[in-house]
Amino acid sequence: MELLEFVWKVKKALALEEIKSCYVGFNDFPAGACMDSSILLGILLNKNGYGIFNLVSGWSNTEHFFTHTWLESENHIIDITAGHNYLF
Repeated sequence: MELLEFVWKVKKALALEEIKSCYVGFNDFPAGACMDSSILLGILLNKNGYGIFNLVSGWSNTEHFFTHTWLESENHIIDITAGHNYLF
């Protein structure tokens, strides 16, 4: 299975209500779930032979304090929570 397809399947699974309700870190997935979902995805990627991905975190303290976490490897940047909107 291609890397993008695998990531998409994990993202779709995390969006299911039965998954979201199993763990508080996924309750509002994708909002507020970037670290927990990136850690889980990194483990799944490694266990399924896609290699080792580094967990990367950043923050901004401009108008509102904001943190975000994603995965990076030598060839890829993966943000499983990309595309959702934060409301401030």
